Amino acid sequence: MSKTGLRSFVVQDIKNALFQKRSIVILLLLGFVSFSVLDTLARHSVELSAEYNLADFLLVHFNDFNRVMYVISPLFLFLIGVLTLSQQDELRFLRCHSRWEWFSSKVIAMVLMAGIFLVTILLIASLVGIRPFSLQNEWSEATVLLSQDPKLSLAYGNVFRPELLSRLSPFQSVWISVFLLWGHLSFLGLVSLVINVGCKSRIWGTVGTLGFIFINATIYRMEIPSLDTYTLYANAMLSAHDFGYDASLPTLFQSSVYWILLVAVVVLIGYRFFRRMDINFGEKR
Repeated sequence: MSKTGLRSFVVQDIKNALFQKRSIVILLLLGFVSFSVLDTLARHSVELSAEYNLADFLLVHFNDFNRVMYVISPLFLFLIGVLTLSQQDELRFLRCHSRWEWFSSKVIAMVLMAGIFLVTILLIASLVGIRPFSLQNEWSEATVLLSQDPKLSLAYGNVFRPELLSRLSPFQSVWISVFLLWGHLSFLGLVSLVINVGCKSRIWGTVGTLGFIFINATIYRMEIPSLDTYTLYANAMLSAHDFGYDASLPTLFQSSVYWILLVAVVVLIGYRFFRRMDINFGEKR
């Protein structure tokens, strides 16, 4: 298969995922999440007598445990559930020179969909927050205040420490948060894809991956030092990284390697499993 053919398959997969009825529901839910964050920060701002800015608003979307694990991740899995092995893939499969070409087109589409999904969240949040919040690339009065007071930080759900504020600018933090979550969603999407293809069902990939998320979140909540560093949450959240105050937390470099290795392992194991599958329609090995 030529590069043009591979590109057309990837584009078609992305279109199939984006232009479906469930996409409208997902967009509405993401909008609801942003307005919910807006309401929360507005109340906190009044109570603290301190202002937030747009970067704070964006960072809350990507650095809240419950929001990422139980809202963003499931919505992404719901969106990419169509990327599985079905009768619609018969013609495509027959056009491929090998199973790897078919499988790799799905992998590329999945990774790109993770990026598109996060950029969509960023755009929706920016549209919601651009008027109420200032656009300055400096840490807001509210964030600085909360980061310096552990009691206030706990009460208001602040997740950033002074060490992080001194090393990164707000918008640097936003883009690093997006990058970390890109690895997180790419990994979850590929796990779901492998289960979908193996079971030839759109349901089991989502259910199995949600179970995996729940187990990982439970381990993180148990605060087991020997396991914390290896959980999805510790490597997906910028706020859970070491910036000089806790050597037991992962660094940004370690998390980058973590996601690259996890994605590579899932792709290799998934393809090895896929090669040994019996496909019902005509195929090539």
